[in-house]
Amino acid sequence: MKKVIYAVCLLLVILLNGNLVANSIEAISVEQLFTDGVKREGQVTVAAPVLTFEVEKNPFDDTIINLTLTVGEKGRSLSVFFDDYNNFNIEEIFIGKTIALVGTVILTGNSGIIKGEILTNDFYISEYRAPYPKSNLGIRQIEVNQYFDDELFVGSEKVVISGVISERLMAADGTVLFLLSDLGREIYAYSSYNFDINKNSQELRAHDVGDKISLFGSFDMESSFMTIFTFTKIM
Repeated sequence: MKKVIYAVCLLLVILLNGNLVANSIEAISVEQLFTDGVKREGQVTVAAPVLTFEVEKNPFDDTIINLTLTVGEKGRSLSVFFDDYNNFNIEEIFIGKTIALVGTVILTGNSGIIKGEILTNDFYISEYRAPYPKSNLGIRQIEVNQYFDDELFVGSEKVVISGVISERLMAADGTVLFLLSDLGREIYAYSSYNFDINKNSQELRAHDVGDKISLFGSFDMESSFMTIFTFTKIM
């Protein structure tokens, strides 16, 4: 009899948990957002622990006039921006609590911003297994057309990007800019501040507009309106 009662209770727990998940909204983790390689446009639902939270209120009517909120995990973070600070209960937010956010995201390396709102519905974080790190025996090489055609999101991984130079110039801050283009899609490739222009002058002069170039470095910004790459070496 006890076994029957235990089995019935276990079944009820499973059914209740299933209903909770079914009625909850799925969110992805910050780790998945930064590492799964999916380029996302439009609304994204992401959940993460609160890292920093500061509120400044109007002393006359207690409305919020400024709010600083960042969420993140495992060395990655998102700064949160709201259209309206007063659409949620700030008493329910504290450092360490996992919250879900819905909005548009721009990622730059291991940090980014999300503009939207806090999700007030129940949510659950989808299961995700981060990809295994790449072997040190080789470096991933990506063509500019492949990057855009496959809608890649590379993140902070060190890679070699190869493409045709449509413009080259010395930027105002003293760095070198190679504009790599394919069918109107552009990657702005800037030299890092550690890149010695004098030592690399011969290689710089050898690559003119219309030539193909391969650059080693990482992406600083990957978004629908601008893609920025910083290179440390001409391959």
